[in-house]
Amino acid sequence: MVLNDTYKFSTVQLLYNTSNVYQECGSQKWSQLNENTMDIRCEDNVMTTSLKILGDIGSLCSLYISGGRNVAYKQTATQTSNYNETYLNNVQKVFTADLAVDGNTNGDFSQGFCSNTIDNNPGFTLTLNSHYIVNQFILYNRVDHGNDIRLSKFRLISVDGNNTVVDNIKDNDEKAEPIYYISVNTSKPIKSLSINETKITSYDPFPMLTLCEVEAYGECPPGTWSLPCTQSCPTSCPTSCDRDTGLCNSVCFGFSNPPACSDVCMAELWGINCINNCSASCANLSCHRITGECTQGCLGYSNPPKCTTACDQGMYGQNCSFPCHAHCLNGTCNNVDGSCVCIAGYIGDACDEGVVFNEGPTDNRANEETDKFSKVKLLYKTSSEYQECGSQKWSQLNENTMDIRCEDNVITTSLKLLGDISSLCSLYISGAKDTR
Repeated sequence: MVLNDTYKFSTVQLLYNTSNVYQECGSQKWSQLNENTMDIRCEDNVMTTSLKILGDIGSLCSLYISGGRNVAYKQTATQTSNYNETYLNNVQKVFTADLAVDGNTNGDFSQGFCSNTIDNNPGFTLTLNSHYIVNQFILYNRVDHGNDIRLSKFRLISVDGNNTVVDNIKDNDEKAEPIYYISVNTSKPIKSLSINETKITSYDPFPMLTLCEVEAYGECPPGTWSLPCTQSCPTSCPTSCDRDTGLCNSVCFGFSNPPACSDVCMAELWGINCINNCSASCANLSCHRITGECTQGCLGYSNPPKCTTACDQGMYGQNCSFPCHAHCLNGTCNNVDGSCVCIAGYIGDACDEGVVFNEGPTDNRANEETDKFSKVKLLYKTSSEYQECGSQKWSQLNENTMDIRCEDNVITTSLKLLGDISSLCSLYISGAKDTR
């Protein structure tokens, strides 16, 4: 599977269909082949006709599906006898056992790609170069002549390295099939297989065993890798290395110690090998160790568990459940902690502390002038329209000077100040500090 955004791999769920019900693969092995490519192996020993992939995979680039490798290809094949025919120009064709594992599935016998016996007790044996866990056998029958009978009543037996039977499959149908798909449910590796006991046709003096191709699909047993499964996994992952590369599994979802994947992510961490920090939008920095979704609600956002929608103006806190204080300027406040710029007469982070003035003569004109700060609105221009700054920070530097910071992340070419600012004395505008 290839994704643009590697963070989204941890949201992927692989399900298969059995008996019209989808269920998640219980035993998965993940290997990261490169920055954007993940190899996912489902080791549940089941047969399925359809798969379902769930998750945040809008950036899915490519998907490749494999049922395993054909471990029978070019392996050592023998049979009890070899049928032969003489063609025009005295060219003799011998239908040897190796023709059944040459990769050619052509069922037209006249093309010369099938094996065939000529004795009273025919048998075919395939010996593998290593031990393999096989989950499906496929037999290709002759289709140009006699396929209504040929291969009917066959028996397939597989054995392990100690010659102990692993699979024993008998065909009980009178009518033969052009292709046999034989699914097996075993976790035991096999070393060889044999096919025999075919039915005698009305036009043959004895039973003939014709195999146009034999395929066996499976994988290396745990602890081995390479195409012939002859290499042992490294000591750091003796039973779980990648079966193609031999590398130790480098991916754990929700665990921090590949390849064992037994140590659960610490608090505030999630994802592949626990390298991601839970989002600041998660309340208490608490998130699911695999998906990163917020588990205790949002902080400053309103849509748990995603927590991507900021609070509406005038609300703040966990899941945006608290209104800004009544004494906040313009009824707005910080969406996370509720802090705000206060209207005249109040101080404190939440503007909940009234100002106590000393008794005595006062200059009402001074109070009136500074009170005008609360009526100021800062607007910026984007796409030919002015809009009010949504995130403002106000700091009173002295009696008559206010520092106003607009924290909306926008580019603008002009600003507009609204309010009762007829007594504006000075205005200084700064874009950012030079941090070089």
